[in-house]
Amino acid sequence: MILPVWYDTYGNAACAEFLKIGIYANRNCAPGISDTEFGNALCLVLDKNNVRGREIRLTSKAIGERCRKESGREIAAGVIMKIVRGEIVV
Repeated sequence: MILPVWYDTYGNAACAEFLKIGIYANRNCAPGISDTEFGNALCLVLDKNNVRGREIRLTSKAIGERCRKESGREIAAGVIMKIVRGEIVV
């Protein structure tokens, strides 16, 4: 769950949601947050029966596993770029 509050974090939240590795949890009230919007995002991510939430969990878990195999932010960035380019399907 991403709760952006300034400049670049809005783009990061949108990217994470596009890549299906996170959810932009305060899209309608950023930089603030409403209890309803936050609660809905939390329920979506944690609900085992929600297809979108399950996809976010599985995709982010797969990326996490790849990043732990080899350390370094350069490797993580490389994996993310391969996903963006369609070279890796998660």
